[in-house]
Amino acid sequence: MLSYGRVSGWVVSVLTGAALVGGLTVCSAAAYAIPSPELIVSSLSSLSQLWGLAGAIAGGGALLSTVRGGAGRTEQRTRRWLIAAIGFALAAIVLNVAQYAAARDERTARLEATLVRPTPKLANGQSLDPLLREMPYGAQIKSPAGLSTDEIAALLPEIAAGSRDDIVALDIRESAEVEEGGLPGTRAIRFPDLPDSGIDFNGRTALLFCHNGNRSAETCAALAARCIACRFMVGGYEKWLVEGRALSGDRARTLADLRGLAPYPNQSVLLDTAHVHEVLAKDKAIFVDVRYPGEFERSHLPGAFNLPIRPTPSLELARLIDALPKLPVIAPCYDRRSCFYADVLGLELSRRGRDFRGRYTVPWEYFVPSVPPPHVAQWLKVANTTFYERLVEALHGALVSASAVVGPLGAVLALAVLSRVLVWPFAAKADRDAAAARSIAPDVAGLKARLAGDPQRLARALRHLMARHGMTPVRNLLALVFIPVLAVSLEAVTRLAQNSREPWSFGPALTDGVTLAGVHEPDTTFLLPAMFAALLCAYLQWALVRTRWQAGLVWLAAAPGFCAIALLMPSGANLYMAASAALLLLQRWMSNWNRRSVGAMAAHLGNARSRLRFGTSGLVALSDHARLGAV
Repeated sequence: MLSYGRVSGWVVSVLTGAALVGGLTVCSAAAYAIPSPELIVSSLSSLSQLWGLAGAIAGGGALLSTVRGGAGRTEQRTRRWLIAAIGFALAAIVLNVAQYAAARDERTARLEATLVRPTPKLANGQSLDPLLREMPYGAQIKSPAGLSTDEIAALLPEIAAGSRDDIVALDIRESAEVEEGGLPGTRAIRFPDLPDSGIDFNGRTALLFCHNGNRSAETCAALAARCIACRFMVGGYEKWLVEGRALSGDRARTLADLRGLAPYPNQSVLLDTAHVHEVLAKDKAIFVDVRYPGEFERSHLPGAFNLPIRPTPSLELARLIDALPKLPVIAPCYDRRSCFYADVLGLELSRRGRDFRGRYTVPWEYFVPSVPPPHVAQWLKVANTTFYERLVEALHGALVSASAVVGPLGAVLALAVLSRVLVWPFAAKADRDAAAARSIAPDVAGLKARLAGDPQRLARALRHLMARHGMTPVRNLLALVFIPVLAVSLEAVTRLAQNSREPWSFGPALTDGVTLAGVHEPDTTFLLPAMFAALLCAYLQWALVRTRWQAGLVWLAAAPGFCAIALLMPSGANLYMAASAALLLLQRWMSNWNRRSVGAMAAHLGNARSRLRFGTSGLVALSDHARLGAV
């Protein structure tokens, strides 16, 4: 039966291991790959040894309390402490998840607020652009050109049947809107295309349909100025659909469907300011503002292109879109209308094979800081660079210099070997202690059985037993200092890969013909990520696995996770990780071989010392098995 001491020790080790991995993740974005897992494993082993010793000491107090107050009380106390520890860990996890969810929801609400924000107007209620005219629903009801949805429903069968030659039914929405559904018998034409459409309105009445009546009312006023009879549906398709009336087409069934467009990449992406700065700096993206020229002139983002979709005829619109620089596009939007037309822009760009990154719904947060004088800029650069960043930059520079001599492949593989050499003494010592802990397990069990009634003697005996076998679990924890060092190495290799566009090879001083292409991108062949995952899981199998279910956990759960992590990183970093994992297996094999050889040598030297010490006195050391056998 598993004791509470063993269970609690396992819980502490697992939680501590999670903390170590989490700390490593914070230390470096590239360190998701855990560049030196044997340090984690050996540290957990050392922690388990310390926990066992502490448990023996604490167990003494438990035994004394058992004598005084009974075993049941101590068992209950131990159970309560264990449950409290697990509960605290779970509560911390739940709290962190809740904080993340709350922050995510707050960010989403902030970015989505612009999607329903009304169009800004001047103090007198006029639009910011004289060409932009919007008729609210209350004014549409009073308009003599307006027709109710009931009146439209009565006319629709005749229009659909083609028996009303005196009516020209026109759907003047954007082409992308019309794709989502409309009314039978209507002809689709964008409202800025009407003047050049060549439609014969002589003796006929134009009947206009749009999303909510705004464009229809505006267009009716323009047609009436040309002495063309015109009517429009009050409230547009929005009111028609809310009243439960059907539309033609398979897509539009709700208001969301009606205003939605055909799917395209990054359609639902709403960018915040930090992400916008990142895309501008990294990918040289451009801003394309879809508002009317008057709105654009009053305020716009630096360097933005003005492409007013709503009033621009289709041929001119296509020309303007094709004339945009061939760079990633960000569409800033300031209100509900501009957010919709930014969505239309994204669809048009995507259908042309262009790179649309999303809509920027908080453009008022964006600003370009003033450029400080050169001496201030240099000081700020140094002041804002962390010690970790300086280490990464220094190692990256060393890799660049080494690449000029032995090539990037040689430099990366040399770094993998050097990092293994640095860690080897600590990892080997931890491995020896872990092996010693397994070898003395029967002795420990015997001591616990023999000294169960004397906890102080048990604690002293365990300490002496560990010291006699050279076990130093506290000192082994110093190996954790090397985790940031190895994280720096992985980060430096990642930067070298990200900045490389040429295939990696060995330098001319070594050999030619071996190359690795696409090092700045993830490995689409999955070869290096799979190799890294397999090598790392082989190490875990060797170092930790004792049962079948543990092996299944490693290969069925951990292996896909390691592979997925590697796929997030450039191929060049995968090469370093796979090489490091291969050297890790070699290191463990050599440590095991070396431990056996050193153990035999140490026994031989110890016997020689005892023989010199006792001489011809007839005394034989108990450790001198050869002479004891002869006696």
